[in-house]
Amino acid sequence: LMFPLYGEWLYRKLGVNTEASGKLTLANTFGAALGSVVATFVLLPSLGIEKSLFALALLYLVLPLWVMLYSVSVRSKWAVAFLTASLALVVVIFPHGSLNRSLEPIAKLRYKGEELVHVKEELNATLQYFEAPYLGKAQYHRLATNSYSMSSTDFYSRRYMELFVYLPHVMHWQIEDVLQISYGVGNTAEAVVSLDAVKRYDVVDVSADILELSEIIHQSSGLYPLKDKRTTAHIEDGRFYLQTTDRQYDLITGEPPPPKMAGISNLYTQEYFALVKERLKPKGITSYWLPVHNLYDEDAKAIIKAFCNEFSDCSLWNGSALDFILIGSKGGIDKVYGSKLKTIWQSPLQSRLTAIGLEKPEQLGSLFLADNQELRRLTELVQPLTDNFPHRISPDFSDVFAHSPFYDKLLNIDRRKKAWRESEYIRSIFSKKIVQKADRYFKTEGMITAYKLNHLGYLKDYALNWDSVMLEMKRTQLSTVPLLWMGLNARKLEIIKTSGADQRNENDFMIEQAKALFAGRKLDEVVSILESLPYEQLTREAQQLLYVAKAVEAGGVSDSLLKQMKMAKIDAQFIQWLKHRLG
Repeated sequence: LMFPLYGEWLYRKLGVNTEASGKLTLANTFGAALGSVVATFVLLPSLGIEKSLFALALLYLVLPLWVMLYSVSVRSKWAVAFLTASLALVVVIFPHGSLNRSLEPIAKLRYKGEELVHVKEELNATLQYFEAPYLGKAQYHRLATNSYSMSSTDFYSRRYMELFVYLPHVMHWQIEDVLQISYGVGNTAEAVVSLDAVKRYDVVDVSADILELSEIIHQSSGLYPLKDKRTTAHIEDGRFYLQTTDRQYDLITGEPPPPKMAGISNLYTQEYFALVKERLKPKGITSYWLPVHNLYDEDAKAIIKAFCNEFSDCSLWNGSALDFILIGSKGGIDKVYGSKLKTIWQSPLQSRLTAIGLEKPEQLGSLFLADNQELRRLTELVQPLTDNFPHRISPDFSDVFAHSPFYDKLLNIDRRKKAWRESEYIRSIFSKKIVQKADRYFKTEGMITAYKLNHLGYLKDYALNWDSVMLEMKRTQLSTVPLLWMGLNARKLEIIKTSGADQRNENDFMIEQAKALFAGRKLDEVVSILESLPYEQLTREAQQLLYVAKAVEAGGVSDSLLKQMKMAKIDAQFIQWLKHRLG
């Protein structure tokens, strides 16, 4: 509407049709070109979507008002009054804050129990940071872009992201130069700066805001990797950085967004992995994220094939649940002996490794999924993902979360244990003692995975329940499985240790404390704490915990204990199980 009106105004002022048309076309073309630049580099980064729309709405009214005020030929009291009133109306009725308000109900639906603590509109996306409270403190944080969960600091996320560093650390003793592509929430970064041997650490990410806002995340741990003197941040596309740098690294690790997201597939292609290999030092190693939870079987196989085509010693490991890790090296991996593992687990890293469920060095073996020979056999009939054929991973998302026989097979604990024992690749890397000692921990790993995946229909034979937890506590001295069953993890334990009960949450605090003590096998203290609380205020889980602790401590279910449980109206099926398990 405005375009012909401005044309008419120019014609009246200039009196020449061609000159008016030429100037209008020039201004329109120049404005269109300049507008793209201003929107991209000024409006979106500084104002965000909502305020930019508001500014543009005002501008569309201010421009004709300005024309009228400075043009005698078209000045009109009524027109000026109308435009002034329109400006005032826009200011009044514009739905200020509606964009942020719309994010809150989305968060409540998708991330129950989490609070939206920060929103930032940036060039590429709207960043949302959530916090999960626990006893008045932050248990974990989540980063969502455009309401899509990208990364988190919960137990399972920390586990696979820190393993991007700790698995290569086991296989490559002297990691001095590290490159990380895509920062996420900084779990991997914290693992990198925890290695004393690291001398240089380069972080590449397209978002300066994600790097800047990571301080929200790191407040819980007190570690700020980007402030470490060894760290250099590059605001750049990961692939472009690999193409333009001449630097070489001992470790290159990457956790870009999932490959099905727009514009991401070229960070999973064979050409990309060739670039990664080119930037590794001799004997250098790479660890790469394979998020199979949103990939069909053939998608995952195409990426694995692309990786293995470049890294002849490729192997696949289970970071956590359906977050797999691809490992490859440039020139092979030197032999790993038990003395090396012992040194690592006796270092300050022990607390970090325990926090992600690796309490013993031998547990590393239970993360193994497949070696290079097995991966080549599994991907024999598929073509690799390449730059020219990005649709070798399907853009479709329908039924992508359905149960997959392929992943079920990969995750099967019995198959993994057999593959670990028989793999020539594994025997070439790990000493015979390490291979043998890992055997007993595969069942534990199955339970850790089962806790995450059982509701999706995976690993049905390894569902985590009271029976499996009791067997694990009898079989090992490990605490990860009972902690998970109690709804706890290392971060929660830290909060329990550094928190005190107050009048508002005294009962909750003491119940959580009892759960932590149970995982530590301190049964007498569990009984003492729970019996000090009013029985009617105990949750169903706390009641069961009390009687399990009593029965284990007594060495069986006595008649008096049986009577207590019946009077307390404990579930008959639970009583029957307890009697069967403990006699």
